[in-house]
This record gives sequence, structure tokens and C-alpha cells, in this order.
Amino acid sequence: MLYLDDYMEMIEQLPIDLRDRFTEMREMDLQVQNATDQLEQKVIEFFVNAKKNKPEWREEQMEVIKKVRDTPHTHSFKRI
Repeated sequence: MLYLDDYMEMIEQLPIDLRDRFTEMREMDLQVQNATDQLEQKVIEFFVNAKKNKPEWREEQMEVIKKVRDTPHTHSFKRI
């Protein structure tokens, strides 16, 4: 992963406090990206299967998607 190597090399020259903050932001970014990918997959599955399932199934799956969308995906978004 060239990007990660570049990132690590760049931040190792920073003071420890800044380095910790950048690392924390990177971790939060990864969590959000993973959550977005999971949500996107659920939406794709919904549309692929929606036509062949009953309205009750569609409503149930929409609730699942909404729940995933509305669930906080990080331990906290504290102000940095």
C-alpha cells in the first residue's frame, strides 16, 4: 500500500500530539468508509432482490437499511 507507506512516513516527522491526532482521524476515516461500504452493499442487495420479494420483505429490508444508516459507526466523534 503505497498510500499508507507515504502517510506513515509523512506523519513520523510530526510532533507526537499531532501524529496521534492524524492517526485518530485516519482510524475514524476507515471506520466511516467501512460503514459506507456495508450500507452500499445492503442497498445493492435490496434492489437486486426487491422485485422478486413481497412488499413485507421490502419494508423489512428498508428498516434494516435505515437502522444501519442511522447507527453511529465510531466510538466517538470527539472534537480534536
